[in-house]
Amino acid sequence: MNPKLLVKGIEIVGVLFAAFGGFLAGIAPPQSADARFAVGLSSFFALIILFVVAALAGERYRKAWLIAAVCLLVASVGAAYYYKTTYDALTFEYPPGSTVVEHVAGADMSEEARAYKEENKGLSNAQLLAAFGGLQNKTLVWPEESINRARTKLIASYLALVLTIAASIFALSEGVLAYTPSAPPATAAASAGEVTGVGVRRGEAGAGGAQARAPEDAQGSGRANGSSSAPTPDPERQSDKRPQADAGSNFTVFISYAHRDNEDPDPSRRWLDRLLEYLRPLVIQNQVSTWSDTQISLGENWNTSIQSQLKNARVAILLVSPAFLASDYIRSSELPILLMNARERGVAVVPIIVRHSLFSETKFKYPDPKNGPEELSLSVFQAANSPSRPLNAMEEHEQDRVLLSIAQSILRMAQSTR
Repeated sequence: MNPKLLVKGIEIVGVLFAAFGGFLAGIAPPQSADARFAVGLSSFFALIILFVVAALAGERYRKAWLIAAVCLLVASVGAAYYYKTTYDALTFEYPPGSTVVEHVAGADMSEEARAYKEENKGLSNAQLLAAFGGLQNKTLVWPEESINRARTKLIASYLALVLTIAASIFALSEGVLAYTPSAPPATAAASAGEVTGVGVRRGEAGAGGAQARAPEDAQGSGRANGSSSAPTPDPERQSDKRPQADAGSNFTVFISYAHRDNEDPDPSRRWLDRLLEYLRPLVIQNQVSTWSDTQISLGENWNTSIQSQLKNARVAILLVSPAFLASDYIRSSELPILLMNARERGVAVVPIIVRHSLFSETKFKYPDPKNGPEELSLSVFQAANSPSRPLNAMEEHEQDRVLLSIAQSILRMAQSTR
């Protein structure tokens, strides 16, 4: 192999990856747009193109690099503007209120979604998606073909941006630095060592960033007595035993509620029972599985059971009331996991307003229930009924209509995942 060619290859690798390797990853499309593929493909093409150009260029072309650098810088500014506008138009955060952009919208909406957005002007993509049931129903808002076009557009614009930036940096380095005397071997070796050091530090940072914080124990939350690491039976999570829901479906619906909202002497005001009644046909047909703490067996560790079901849930139904919002256990041990799963796995969160409460005003922190750093109100999720018209303010036939619509929506979600 030509030694000059090898040195030129090392130079290109050093400039390309040491100068802006971290920057490339920082501005990459969301993971749902195949970000790793985009970063790898763009870096590979930049490396190959610059390697070939540098190998073919001779001394007589060196002065032309400055002109090329200026032209490429202008092109990179245009590519950056196009990528930024494309990124803003085709990506969104989820759930609403999240600060992390992780999802790709489609290039065109479905007719139903377009009509809904026209009727509810000002909705963000995240709010629109929440109105259609969450990430499981993404194709109801944007057809699959439209989403694929958006992914291709994002990757192509990102590729153009990376190539123009890489080319402009390399051309500028050739036009300016190539006129200085060649570095002695010791300096070249030191430079190569510096590049290696950058690679190691980036790897260490990546490993540290992958660590996840486990949810805190319920100690001090009102669900455990704090005297032992193992939770003790709690009256808020102990209840009369009902028949367990069939476990024939992997589509689990987790129901979070306050026991006070299911203990009314009037059966029509026992909201958990009413909801389970509507979901029961779907369970019998193995279309969904429902889970609430009424299914915890005698002698079973109730906290462990709840945490396990939280992690497996595809949908979380929240029976919102003053008692629900005041529950320390729900705040510290249930909602942080549900909110993280909504953001990271697309778990649909469906609030049902059963009584008047501070639904919009109450905020919850996650992933840590005390320190966050994320914080949001449950009102960012599309509720099954208006907070101004809770279930207990409706006639029974109106309550039935709300509960029926929830069961139908969950059935559609379950069917869309098959």
